[in-house]
Amino acid sequence: LSQHVEKLMLHLKHEAVSKAKAQEAAGRAAQEVSLMRTRNKALNKRAASKDVMIRELSEGAKILEDQLRLMDEKYMEIRTKLDFTRTTSTREVAKHKQESSVLRAKWAQYSNSTTLLDDVGEEESGISMEKSEGWMTSPSNKTSSSKGGVLRSKKSKVRPRTQILAPTKLGVQTGQQQRPTSSMPALS
Repeated sequence: LSQHVEKLMLHLKHEAVSKAKAQEAAGRAAQEVSLMRTRNKALNKRAASKDVMIRELSEGAKILEDQLRLMDEKYMEIRTKLDFTRTTSTREVAKHKQESSVLRAKWAQYSNSTTLLDDVGEEESGISMEKSEGWMTSPSNKTSSSKGGVLRSKKSKVRPRTQILAPTKLGVQTGQQQRPTSSMPALS
């Protein structure tokens, strides 16, 4: 019986040790679970904040993309207007260059001056205001619509009529050989 009691005591002792170990392991497991739960909560908070940040960044990117699209449309509109203005002004410049070439050729044809049209002043060309005004108001040049070569406006202000005079009528000699007065070719 004493052996049986000793075995029982040994068995109880082993059971108490194993129970203490199990309780210790359960306590450690409970600590680990609580630690894992706190870590999980922290990770969930981080993930939620990153989701919010991603959402804000995607909304900002969408806004910036819309602004960029609008700026592209404005740029294309302004570029189209600029191209149109450039082509229109180029056409106008070419047209005016052609007109000036024609006028220079006509000047070279009517005048026998050796100077360029740009260099000709009133004194050099032999045209004086007295001659031109005398020619404008001469009795042979009066028209039925104007009195004495003078135009009258609605408020009866008197202003002289501007006329382009041929070099021969102004007394300019035209006996020399004609030459173009610019780099533009003369009309033949």
